[in-house]
Amino acid sequence: MQLCKPRPASAFRHVYLLLCLPRRYNYVTPTSYLELLTTFIKLLSEKRNEISERRRRLESGLDKLLSTAAQVRSALAASLKPLPSVHAVQVPSA
Repeated sequence: MQLCKPRPASAFRHVYLLLCLPRRYNYVTPTSYLELLTTFIKLLSEKRNEISERRRRLESGLDKLLSTAAQVRSALAASLKPLPSVHAVQVPSA
């Protein structure tokens, strides 16, 4: 839900026409201003909650990636142990 959207130029043109044609001004009443502030505060709170949730999920994902990288590193180190040399291996004679 997007409450505060950028207004196109046509909205400004409409306000200008309201001012010029009937010679009336477009005032913001205290009630509508308070409603605007309430809506803005609500929207700000929702966005802060959304961003903090996204940040928490990002940090959790990065922690999982770091632990997985450490596990892969240790598994590779274990699997890449030096192989015994050919001369050191004794084949049993039959």
